[in-house]
Amino acid sequence: MRPVFIVGTARSGTSLLYRTIILHSDFFVGEVCLEETRVFEEATRILPRLQKREKNPLYKYMLRDDEQFRQFVRSLYPVALAQWGPDVLLRKLGWWPYPERVWKAMGGQKVVKEFFRKAKIARGGKRIVEKTPSHLNCVGYIVEAFPKCKIISTARHPIDVYTSYVRRKEKTGEEWLRVSPDDFCEIYKSATKKINYLKKSISNFKVIKYEDITSSPKKTFEKICKYINVKFEKGPIRGKIESLSDWKKDPYLSEPISKATKDWKKYIKEEEKEEIYEKVGSQMKEMGYARKNE
Repeated sequence: MRPVFIVGTARSGTSLLYRTIILHSDFFVGEVCLEETRVFEEATRILPRLQKREKNPLYKYMLRDDEQFRQFVRSLYPVALAQWGPDVLLRKLGWWPYPERVWKAMGGQKVVKEFFRKAKIARGGKRIVEKTPSHLNCVGYIVEAFPKCKIISTARHPIDVYTSYVRRKEKTGEEWLRVSPDDFCEIYKSATKKINYLKKSISNFKVIKYEDITSSPKKTFEKICKYINVKFEKGPIRGKIESLSDWKKDPYLSEPISKATKDWKKYIKEEEKEEIYEKVGSQMKEMGYARKNE
């Protein structure tokens, strides 16, 4: 298998990148499912995900294929029962995240390989693409399970990322988006440090800027296609996805890629902007970002 995994910080463009790649003929499965599986994070405590289907991201990612999900549950249930107790204990002792060898010994690799094997059958595409931003913390597990995979991390200007947090919180009321500027800066610094380390140390890890996708979609998608070893197609950057037009969280994902972005001044205060610049200035520089023209 040569799957493509999309990771990065929340609100940095992972959904936009996923929705573009999934429209490519090598990945298209007839439905654009934006579900985040979190399967690499939960691979050593998979039991709860085998016991229900309602709101189960694994089941949704399989496009609600009852037969393939049933086979997945049947094949993994003994592993899930065996790993549950040790995982609970080790996490209480502060072992999480596990070293790759421990993750593998606890059945993590077996879980993810079986999941994506069944998901590929259920989805029907030539290749798998999966998006979970927080899998940025699981890149070691991803490479351990799928050495031939391609991993793409998105990056975005911190002011626009924080603006996106605030805007979506106002729109949806989701509590996980209630992040102070100080907490956001810690998240951004940690993620940037990890992204830069992975970019230097792992050959099948690539960083794509959100701004490049929106300002030069054709040129950027050509680079992406070359990296993931598929023929370039124009359709994914021009296509409109009717099934996402009613997606309340972000209906703009249904539209062809455009350069327009939301004005930060409508959502964050001047002092919040300055605090972000002060606290993540060095990380901005590392990622090639400068202060916005104001």
